[in-house]
Amino acid sequence: MKTSKANVRGGVVLALCFQACSFELMEPPLVVENSCVGNSDCPGASCEHGMCVAATAPALAVTLEITPTSPAYGAEPAAIVLPPFSLAGADDRVLIVPDPISVVGDVRANGAAIAADLRFVPTLVTAVTQRAISAKTFAEPAVVANGELADYVAPLLADTTYRVRVTPVDRQALPPMALELTANADKVQRLDAVYDPARLVTHTIPISNLPAGSWFATAVDPMTGEAVSTRAPVSSDAPDAVLTFAAMPATFDLVIEPVIEAGAENQAPTFRITHDRLIVLDSDTLRAVLPELGRAVSFIGTVEHCRDLLMEPEVDNRPPMAVALRSRTLLTAAGMQDASASFATTATATYDAAVREWSFSTQVAEGEYDVVVTPATGSGCGVFAERRTIQAPATSNATAAALLQLQTMSSLAGRVRASGQATPVPGASVVANALGLRDAIAFEAADDTVTRYNRSQQTTTDDAGEFTLPIDVGAYDVLIKPPAESGFAWHVMRDVNVGARTDTPFDREIDMAAPVVLRGVLRAASMAAVMDGATIRAYTTTDDAERGQRALPIGVATADGDGGFMLLLPAAIDRGWY
Repeated sequence: MKTSKANVRGGVVLALCFQACSFELMEPPLVVENSCVGNSDCPGASCEHGMCVAATAPALAVTLEITPTSPAYGAEPAAIVLPPFSLAGADDRVLIVPDPISVVGDVRANGAAIAADLRFVPTLVTAVTQRAISAKTFAEPAVVANGELADYVAPLLADTTYRVRVTPVDRQALPPMALELTANADKVQRLDAVYDPARLVTHTIPISNLPAGSWFATAVDPMTGEAVSTRAPVSSDAPDAVLTFAAMPATFDLVIEPVIEAGAENQAPTFRITHDRLIVLDSDTLRAVLPELGRAVSFIGTVEHCRDLLMEPEVDNRPPMAVALRSRTLLTAAGMQDASASFATTATATYDAAVREWSFSTQVAEGEYDVVVTPATGSGCGVFAERRTIQAPATSNATAAALLQLQTMSSLAGRVRASGQATPVPGASVVANALGLRDAIAFEAADDTVTRYNRSQQTTTDDAGEFTLPIDVGAYDVLIKPPAESGFAWHVMRDVNVGARTDTPFDREIDMAAPVVLRGVLRAASMAAVMDGATIRAYTTTDDAERGQRALPIGVATADGDGGFMLLLPAAIDRGWY
């Protein structure tokens, strides 16, 4: 592999000196190119078309995501996920992308148009999350693509099946509706959502032990958490939830959430009574019994910086920090843990220059919580995230106190080199994508650290190909992305677990190996030239113990005017940092 000076493009530099002056022309940056003349230039690889490429590679499951730029796919085209395939070396493919179409229709109840949001989700199952297409009903019916009047229009894809969800804006008046659409090749297709009063089902669920205050009750799908009923107001004085369904589901969970005024801090729990805990009174009646929770507790505390601020120049005012509390389980009045209720709130910790600490106060229900403090970017402090039991002593005035100490961030460090050489690769992006896994790392029994709140971080290699990347404790996928013109693929390391807080960086050498080359042409099914400028993102799938299969990005390319592209993909995926 050879190196060359970067080209200087775009014009001439003029220097005007009205007095004697001197200047030094700067050398253009060094760009490492994956280039070759013969196989001898490519240790462990082969020279093809002047570039070192992997001769062989383990089979890799690849999924491509195409984002068109043509306005035919809508003002903000959604990414199109193609079916996965296996790649075990260089390959050439012609990829057929579905044509854009328009789906129009009405959303009506009793003959009148209703305000609603619509979501169209492709049903193709892949590890790559498919972005839903969203549409809103017009304020008034409008003339759409086929010259008809309609309440909405959505840009979709031909020959694609969608799960359609219609959610009325007034959630207390009408329930969500679920539909399915299999789009054909017609440029304009129609899908109406009509609420038939005769088919709506009303169900009344008495709720026991509902605390004082105003609440909303909603039936939700046990698997997805999506609402399947209207949103019914309930209170301790009127505890019967009158729910309306577009179609009665086989099972549902019942969610009871507090009414929170805009700008107010949440001081009440949310209850979710699972379908197996709803009490069957008779063939048509269910009852929900809420747990009687323990006391409300005033939770007060201080946040300490990861550096000793007393040793630094005094600063009168420092930005506040958010202290987020999310319950794992709450305590009942009988002292038992109960997972059917949850509580979440965020307090603001304000800086006290006199003691150089941040202080906060909030009210919570007694229970076990994730307590999370996210410091400002660039502070050098990592996210504080610990499991804490918040419970006031029986003899106290229901107050619990805590000291939350921020820790110094860990860091990844390395030197990026061209494979088989000592030549550095400058200008490479180093991206640590946080996986947000709750229990990714086994800590000692006394360590209550929670790893799911780590943050993604990014940096760039310097002229020597070196980098240092501060990161929080947690699990990451790390991507080394060389400059696009280098001819190298990304270097991908999955499941990089960082469990130690240390001033010594985790250091390693990183070789940019010869890529697997995937060449191809994008074609719309009946439109030959709409793929110019389309972005092609490549993913592979991994098995994750906590989340099952997940998508791991491994490369990106842009289609030319003829829809042609070349993807440079890694020949192997590393697991872990070392």
